[in-house]
Amino acid sequence: MDLASDLLHQDVLFFSILYSMTTALFGGVVARQLRKQDLRVDVRSILILMMLFLGESICFVALPGYSGLSVFAVACLLSYCTLPGTGFLPIEGKAVLITGCDSGFGHALAKHLDQLGFTVFAGVMHLTGPGAEDLRMGGSQRLTVLQLDVTNSDQIARTFAKIKDDLDYKGLWGVVNNAGVLEFVADAELLPLNIYKRCMEVNFFGVVELTKMFLPLLRQAKGRLVNVTSVSGIIPSSVFIVKHCIVKAQH
Repeated sequence: MDLASDLLHQDVLFFSILYSMTTALFGGVVARQLRKQDLRVDVRSILILMMLFLGESICFVALPGYSGLSVFAVACLLSYCTLPGTGFLPIEGKAVLITGCDSGFGHALAKHLDQLGFTVFAGVMHLTGPGAEDLRMGGSQRLTVLQLDVTNSDQIARTFAKIKDDLDYKGLWGVVNNAGVLEFVADAELLPLNIYKRCMEVNFFGVVELTKMFLPLLRQAKGRLVNVTSVSGIIPSSVFIVKHCIVKAQH
């Protein structure tokens, strides 16, 4: 009798743990789903969570063992399928600053966000260049092309004042630090020091200075900061690989 009681107690404990793990897993998935909805919790989501905890108790008592656990797991899956979709955050009234929009990713991103409905401030190095002209001609009235050299403190300050005035103190929803240079790819001994300085001024100090300037507008709108980097920072160029292979072969 004692052995049977012990086995029954172990079974109850085992399935209690399984039910708890299933409930915790599904509850975590539901909570993550609700966070994706920008914390907009509707009545249906609350009812699903209440039915989840009620269903756990019913299945555990009415259908002990794996059968009850299987029914409960299927119920969790069906409940998840009925959750509302996440969708995208609303775009209306959101403004984004992008640096390095003369060409490449910055140019394409400025066009894309403009088409989606964002207010876009596109910083360019050459205000009369083909990239800037293309943005002005192909963009909507929401897209503003600005002269912005990230190594020029005066231009950063003027851009900040312009954007702050245009947004009427509403803040920036996004700052994309896209401007960057690679300069020349060569052996470290052959490159003059000014090449290194130029890369640091644009790719590092320019990013830091512009970010520090626009942080108040980002905080105001609870916005996002995006730093675009290059794969060249982690993968060596073919020039270095070839030289390394030649040196290794000579040894």
